[in-house]
Amino acid sequence: MVCLVIGTAILGSLAGMAFSGRQSLRAVGWQMQARWLAESGIERAAARLAADRHYSGEHWVVPAQELGGPEAAAVNIRLETPSNQPTVRRVHVEADYPDDPLHRCRQSKLVLIELPKPSKPAK
Repeated sequence: MVCLVIGTAILGSLAGMAFSGRQSLRAVGWQMQARWLAESGIERAAARLAADRHYSGEHWVVPAQELGGPEAAAVNIRLETPSNQPTVRRVHVEADYPDDPLHRCRQSKLVLIELPKPSKPAK
């Protein structure tokens, strides 16, 4: 009887450690995905600014199918013009993966982007 109790306790402990390890591994995966989404948000903002100098940001929802997994993501992109630098935009990106209000990983990134100079019309 004592051996059965000890064996059950050991198995319970091993199962708990396996579950904890799985949760940790999932959290690391979420962090990596959120980091890449934040980088993609910066690249998206730079491309949009190159096409439209008045781009001010967006809420970008990335479907799970585009990420190749079971979870969707959300990326918030905000742009500000520093008061003393009218040709620069401060880009702040927050990426959430998965797109869940409670269980998610959030990565933020802040960069400055210089606006491209307007092209001169051809003569």
